[in-house]
Amino acid sequence: QLAGLGLTALGPDVHVGAAATIGASLAFWALGAGEARHDRDGVATPVPVGLVALIFAIDAAVGGAALVASASPVGSFRRAVAAGLVVGGMLFGILEKLPAWWRSRAPGPG
Repeated sequence: QLAGLGLTALGPDVHVGAAATIGASLAFWALGAGEARHDRDGVATPVPVGLVALIFAIDAAVGGAALVASASPVGSFRRAVAAGLVVGGMLFGILEKLPAWWRSRAPGPG
């Protein structure tokens, strides 16, 4: 993922880096990350298989869109649509976590 982030920042096209970063995430899930998850106490808490499959499918779609965007001419409709899918997929991943993050920052009772 670090190499992908480096390519995003310094590479020939930001979408090449995005595809590499997402490719690392795909490898992470494909190699069994879901089964290896543990909580902060060290207790095994595997990610449900169905959720792993969903995450993998979404990452594959966003990574594929990044590859299409990187291979498309700048200014083309195909690049714009593919880039929009990449940005939308990334934003969804961020926005879905905001409510839990916000709750974690709220002051406790009392």
